[in-house]
Amino acid sequence: MQNSFHIIREEFPSANERESRAACVASKNTHGAAAAHASGIGIIDFSRTIEDTPSGAKTVASWAVREGEAEFRPDFQAERITTGELLRRMRDEDWQQANPHHPISYMAQALRANHSLGRAIAEKKPLVSFKRGKFQALLTIGGDKEKQRRLLTRAGFTPTEITEILSAL
Repeated sequence: MQNSFHIIREEFPSANERESRAACVASKNTHGAAAAHASGIGIIDFSRTIEDTPSGAKTVASWAVREGEAEFRPDFQAERITTGELLRRMRDEDWQQANPHHPISYMAQALRANHSLGRAIAEKKPLVSFKRGKFQALLTIGGDKEKQRRLLTRAGFTPTEITEILSAL
């Protein structure tokens, strides 16, 4: 069986760790991935890669989201509720499970998913891209130095360059 997925990719002008993480969390692409997740569509992976380009360093954020289907079956009556009742329902997971197709339940699930993905962004260490011609080595900050050394060697970096790169990570 073939797996299909969507790559949601976005570039940010900063390679600063804190700025790129905040931009990824606030991104509409992250919100879209959270909406997909809240609708029962799986998230395959997330990566945040710092790339050095001729115009300066940038961050590339990518979500891999499974192809799937979301079914929405609104089965509730139109209603007017107070702010207090809205807030109570947003906090009441039992009520949401009993009313899974109500818009308040959708909102609550989407917000939980967005919060969860934001935590994943904060916890996952970014990759740093090093290119040499057509070869690219993606290294995790704080990752296994021997594995990084092998990747950089395969990408054609000299031993001196590899030592400098690894000391900067």
